[in-house]
Amino acid sequence: MNFSSLFKNLISLGGLQIANYVFPLLTLPYLIRVLGVENFGQLSYANTLVSYSTLIINYGFDISGTREISINRENSLLTNNIFNEIITSKLYLYLFSLSIFSIYLFYTNSSFENNLLIYVIFLGVFGQIIMPAWFFQGIEKMKYITYFNLISKLFFTLMLFIFVKDKGDILIAAVLTTLGSLIAGILSVFLLYKTFGISFTLVTPKKVFLQIKKSFHFFISGVGVHFYKNNAIILIKHFGTASDVGYFSIVRKVFEALNGVNSIISQAFLPLTVRDQGNSKKTISKSINLLFIVMFSSSFLLFALTFLFSDQIVLIITGGDDSVTRKCLQLLSFSLFVIGINVPAVHYIISKGHDRFLTYSVVLGGLLDFILLLVFLPIFSLYGAIYSTVITEVFVTSILYIYSFKLFKNEK
Repeated sequence: MNFSSLFKNLISLGGLQIANYVFPLLTLPYLIRVLGVENFGQLSYANTLVSYSTLIINYGFDISGTREISINRENSLLTNNIFNEIITSKLYLYLFSLSIFSIYLFYTNSSFENNLLIYVIFLGVFGQIIMPAWFFQGIEKMKYITYFNLISKLFFTLMLFIFVKDKGDILIAAVLTTLGSLIAGILSVFLLYKTFGISFTLVTPKKVFLQIKKSFHFFISGVGVHFYKNNAIILIKHFGTASDVGYFSIVRKVFEALNGVNSIISQAFLPLTVRDQGNSKKTISKSINLLFIVMFSSSFLLFALTFLFSDQIVLIITGGDDSVTRKCLQLLSFSLFVIGINVPAVHYIISKGHDRFLTYSVVLGGLLDFILLLVFLPIFSLYGAIYSTVITEVFVTSILYIYSFKLFKNEK
């Protein structure tokens, strides 16, 4: 196992998570105070709607693309071809999702202001298309992702404090988010061309179809994850109020920032565990064993600290003693531990080529979450969404480990 490469990946991904989560945490208290909880809830709702299109456009390429580039990274011609196939696929999916999205907005009779807000956020998805994090992760050059994201998030943060001054500036906040995404994408395209000699050309529909076929199970798995991460906001809006959406979104933002530690470790280990465990037939590789120890320790520490210091966290984020947000954060904190310890099982299953089971498990989790939300929200209101999330995470982690042990037993 290449510990030097692992360390570099951890450092780079640490910087990336700072860009993705810490910068938003800096702006979160400001947005809540300036826009208000209700407007913040509307902005979060718009972002959630657009995230369904992002799910279609990414189509599991973040995992399948990383794996293909990692395996073939010594072959520059092949990596360029893979890059072209995935980017072309994403462009087609972008146009497809834009069409579906427009039809949906037309038939919902939403106001012009709400539609404009959503389309502005949707434009930012194009920046994610041309920002191939999966390519840099595959060649283990994740420092570049970090650089670009830090620049774009710093731009967004500074501009936000300058231009967003009252509740009427919700559209400006959306525009700045989109600009930040486009900046990161444009910078990455320039680097790919100048440093790695990657040139883009559209590929044939046949090659697009093959890429989509290869990524199908990762896409379905992503659908399940997306459902039990985002369905809550849609259903809370249906059963509750924009303020309820705002409270839940605040807790979710804090949770995602803290869970970024789990994400850093998981992404840094992925290229190593896939290679090491793929060559280990009857034993658990050293990288998987190390990953379990690291994930168990770090995720338990995250859970304990979040629960114990929830008062201080909420005070910093909201600027006051918000009992609703504090209770939600305490309840949700257990999921930090549950999600963390499922990472070794996920890596083991991927390394053995059983991607299809990941799809099944996450889809089952998404369905369970949806059913629980329909049952819990009318009874427990906002807290029902938290109960549903925790139960679903425990369910998914349990079946992942049951299947992993079954795989290992069959190989012995």
